Amino acid sequence: MIQFKEDVEQLGEDLVKALREELLMQGHKATGKLSESFKSKVSMSGDSIILTIEGEDYGKYVDSGRRAGKMPPIQAIFNWVKTKGIASADKKARSIAFAIATAIAREGIPTRGAYRHTKNGRRKNFIKFVLNQNKDRIESTVKLFGEKAIQTIKERIKADKDGVYSLRQTS
Repeated sequence: MIQFKEDVEQLGEDLVKALREELLMQGHKATGKLSESFKSKVSMSGDSIILTIEGEDYGKYVDSGRRAGKMPPIQAIFNWVKTKGIASADKKARSIAFAIATAIAREGIPTRGAYRHTKNGRRKNFIKFVLNQNKDRIESTVKLFGEKAIQTIKERIKADKDGVYSLRQTS
């Protein structure tokens, strides 16, 4: 395989860093669990190289928000209230969690009040933002792969004494 894996690994590490930074700028940090869950992984499948970035499942709700209309799970909000130190007593924390859940059911996520936590004016679509911000880098990495593939093929093609070209196999 063409020496390309390192280029894709670096791209993955850089995208993870950018996702973490954008998440923080959007004001999404209670424990840091989501941000720290982002991991990039490069795998090979035949002649393909695959870059995967994984994270906590709830990241999809942080990224895309939630439509109004249905109560979210109160226990998750209760845990968030306790983690953020908004209330330490369970009864008070449950009351606050219920009020937040009611606002989410009424307004969806992000709520109007959530925008006071952002440093860049955004509260959704951190993944799309990072991919768009890094579009040129992603495209140049793919282009580099194509160039390296062509160079490798050229290095392996050899003409014999009769002018017949063949592809040398490498081990």
